[in-house]
Amino acid sequence: MNENTEPFSSDEWGVLQNRARRLAVQGVAQESAGRGDFYLLIQLGKSEQYAIAYSFLDEVIPPQRLMKVPGVHECFAGAFNYRGLMMTAVDMRRYLGIPQSRPLDACQLAIIHTQSLRIALLVDDIIGNRELHPDALKPGLHENDAAAFRCVKGLFQGNIALLDPEIMVSDPIFHAHKVQWFQQS
Repeated sequence: MNENTEPFSSDEWGVLQNRARRLAVQGVAQESAGRGDFYLLIQLGKSEQYAIAYSFLDEVIPPQRLMKVPGVHECFAGAFNYRGLMMTAVDMRRYLGIPQSRPLDACQLAIIHTQSLRIALLVDDIIGNRELHPDALKPGLHENDAAAFRCVKGLFQGNIALLDPEIMVSDPIFHAHKVQWFQQS
């Protein structure tokens, strides 16, 4: 301590400030480098895991009473009242060709939106949340013949398939009947 009762001299204070700036810049760079995007992890069938970016997610709701709608693709589980509006529920297991592991009335609903559509995805279970890093994304399942697998953008850790809702709702089955019961966003 110097005679002026200041804890540091002006030279010492300058050194400390420079060191703090350098450490702050390093900390921000390390923090940014480690950041990924956040995803909702869902389970389809007995063990398949999928991720949906939170940027598409509105909310997760418990099972609802679904009204069957005639003349639509089999992946459409039905429609239900969602806050006074008719909402379409898509059974993701049927859409992706995954065997059902539980009845419809025991499944969760993830309400998602895209630029053109808001729909409910019927899923077996909500696993949780996860931060996933874009550089860890491996090529998807595009080689598969099934048109539905085009909505799989890639794989994280070899077992979590990243769904792209924009690609999914561009599938012709979503527009084949020009169904009026979709809720437009």
